[in-house]
Amino acid sequence: MSHLLDEILALADGEPSITATLSGESVAVILFGTGFLDERLNWLDLRYDPLDEITDSQWDIIEKLVANLYEEVVTPVPLHYPETFLIWPAMAKSITGGALTIGNLVNQIPLYTANFTTLALNNRIQFPFFARSGVYDITVRGLRNTASAKVQIFTDENVSPITEVDMYGTNTFNLEWLFGSVPFSNSGEHTIDFKAYAKNAASSNYGMYFTWIKGVRTADYP
Repeated sequence: MSHLLDEILALADGEPSITATLSGESVAVILFGTGFLDERLNWLDLRYDPLDEITDSQWDIIEKLVANLYEEVVTPVPLHYPETFLIWPAMAKSITGGALTIGNLVNQIPLYTANFTTLALNNRIQFPFFARSGVYDITVRGLRNTASAKVQIFTDENVSPITEVDMYGTNTFNLEWLFGSVPFSNSGEHTIDFKAYAKNAASSNYGMYFTWIKGVRTADYP
């Protein structure tokens, strides 16, 4: 029998709190991991199962230990959501406007962008993310060109657009737009949508090209 299992049984006989000596993780390893094998790494080859050594009464003790350990150690752990988020093109979802292209764009860093296969008015693209509640500054890296749209930003908490940016201009790679501050009242999963709601009079189309979207919680600024 494993010396680790012997230690558990000795603790059970002495009735101290097992948590005073062993952590929940340690007990899990002891009960269900290599502790039972007692360094018999070749036990399968020997066709010998060390678990066969455990008597019914010993199993009863182990079950009680595990039950007590569960009562003492297992407590709800609050979820911790990130203070910042970074969204990549592969996470994009088309809401209105048909198919998306996640394509290789030379000179863009990183090389990939998310954009619509067919550029059109009211195209809407959505990105999911997790974040702690608070106000976030939203920055978008993308491609500015002469076929880009005026873009509105929406969130799952806002039916009306939060803000808008004109992405039209001289062809420029790796340009970053600050879309302003966006509030999220709850910690958890959220979405940000970008909609091509109009275009500059000089623009030839309604393009939107996203390389990444970054959110930084304003309260965490130095």
